[in-house]
Amino acid sequence: MPIPWITPVTTDPDEALRPHWRMIHRGRLAAAQQQWLCQHCGLPADPTTAVVFVDHDGHCPTSAPLHPDCATASAARCPYLAKTGAVEVVIARGHERRSGEIAPEIGLTQDWWLPTNLY
Repeated sequence: MPIPWITPVTTDPDEALRPHWRMIHRGRLAAAQQQWLCQHCGLPADPTTAVVFVDHDGHCPTSAPLHPDCATASAARCPYLAKTGAVEVVIARGHERRSGEIAPEIGLTQDWWLPTNLY
């Protein structure tokens, strides 16, 4: 199974990768928000056709862009997205609303939400 870029990974004593599925690497999430990188693969997202997940209140549970294919892969495997009933919405950079500061060096991220006319 692919490991999303924002999922923290450590190695066990046998040098096998061990993803921490219920955690988020806050520094990488902050970098994704600041540099408009796909939270799933870590590559630059398209500034005109990125995807975010939105819950019923308009909040973005993962608060960073995704490539459409990466969003599909995430939705198929992430129990949190299934539990919250989040849906995929295509947005252009700047259409999201943000609160909070971004400081990748200390893992400070923003909360994102979308205006209701976008979904």
